[in-house]
Amino acid sequence: MQRIDVDGVPVFTAPGPERVSAALVFGVGIRDETYATLGITHLVEHLVMGALPKSHLECNAMVDVATTSFMATGRPEAVVAFLEQVCRALADLPTHRIALETGVLQAENCPGAHPTAAVLWGARLRLAGPGLAVAGGGVPGVLTERQVLEHARRWFVRRNAALVWHGPRPEGLRLPLGEGWRTVRPVPRPRPQTGPVWTTGPTAGVGLLVRSEQDDPALDVALDVLEERVRDLARHQRGLSYCVESVSVDTGDARELALLVDAREDQEAAVARLVWDAYRGLAECGPTWAEVAHAVAGRM
Repeated sequence: MQRIDVDGVPVFTAPGPERVSAALVFGVGIRDETYATLGITHLVEHLVMGALPKSHLECNAMVDVATTSFMATGRPEAVVAFLEQVCRALADLPTHRIALETGVLQAENCPGAHPTAAVLWGARLRLAGPGLAVAGGGVPGVLTERQVLEHARRWFVRRNAALVWHGPRPEGLRLPLGEGWRTVRPVPRPRPQTGPVWTTGPTAGVGLLVRSEQDDPALDVALDVLEERVRDLARHQRGLSYCVESVSVDTGDARELALLVDAREDQEAAVARLVWDAYRGLAECGPTWAEVAHAVAGRM
């Protein structure tokens, strides 16, 4: 992996096949909206993609809790053209399409985050920062052209962007983004608590949220071990679940790490008990050396 800079945007490149893949990522997502403007980032993304010319290039875009990404895979010159077109569309948004693209968002009905993770973040942080995801990905209601343009000019700028490129070094790449400033996100204040808290929410799965006030590799490994234990028990031994995964989000002063487990219908309580027992067992007795070795090998 090497870093170069193109028009003030950091570009991280790695050698790869002639058919390259690239992702232009902006540090803006659902957490940077308000309840009144929920969905505005997704709307900007749709306006950009709708402004691009028709192409056979394999390309897409997505908005999650913390980032917005524009991705493409194909011939290097086609990917270079796609990225420049995205940047130019951001500088000249087709705001006359706001009503049309709002209808498309209604049809897409994208939640923007894993529903169980969203409930956990909402329980911890209320409707602030990542907690806003509990309200869903959002379909803009009454947004003015001015609001949309201000959102784009604030967040979709070179100081808030990075490009990842896998393949031969890009030739002739331009990223004509606005200058702007890197916006400092406000730190959401968590609900006070003195011990473990159980909660229920509008999701069919089971989740466990752990807060860490700093980067902690040991905690990351421990959660990998917990994920494996829960997968072995809930899926392979009990047949109660299919998917066990984990996600994390940085809130500015801490990390919120969520273990997410789906459940068969009417088996949520059994899965919840299994997750809690596995968590307590790991906290009280720790992992085995074999479990640690397996987790570390998975991170190499």
